[in-house]
Amino acid sequence: VERALVFSRFASFLRAAEAAAAAAGLRTLRVDGGVSLSARQAACERFQRRDARGRVALFITIGAGGEGLNLTAADAVVLCEPYWNEPVEDQAVARAHRIGRARPLDVVRLHIEKTVEVPIAKLKRDKAADAARFLDADDDDGAADRRAKSRSLSIAQLRVLFDLDDAMDESPDPVASLEISNLSSP
Repeated sequence: VERALVFSRFASFLRAAEAAAAAAGLRTLRVDGGVSLSARQAACERFQRRDARGRVALFITIGAGGEGLNLTAADAVVLCEPYWNEPVEDQAVARAHRIGRARPLDVVRLHIEKTVEVPIAKLKRDKAADAARFLDADDDDGAADRRAKSRSLSIAQLRVLFDLDDAMDESPDPVASLEISNLSSP
């Protein structure tokens, strides 16, 4: 990966992550609410230039970089913590995954094990799969009823969310896990 977008909701986290990346020898850029419009534009232009050598990471708060930016030079998007509003995450990924993109884009979602993040991430994936399956079905065979049902959580899903003891016992040993997907343009 030569160019990565790193998104977080927390500017303080991004500053610490940026310092660690710089100490490891990566070139870094940052866009957050405290960056002036001209500095934001300059950081985005530097990130987009493919003639620059070396690896570069652009650290962006999800609020400052979630919309209005075209950052198609990215090879990867890293979402440092889940944002519970799925369209906000999608909008962040869309900064790099634009119509006409020819190269694949890796999307990495970080989750902290033994927290509510893990069961919620699983529920999000399950709900997305249900929605895709239900929306692809014909309305003649009850798809409208299934779509309505898919908008609410079941009792079992709520138990998973709020019964953290069981969820924690089932999680693997590592402190964090990665959910990696690869988006390829057709």
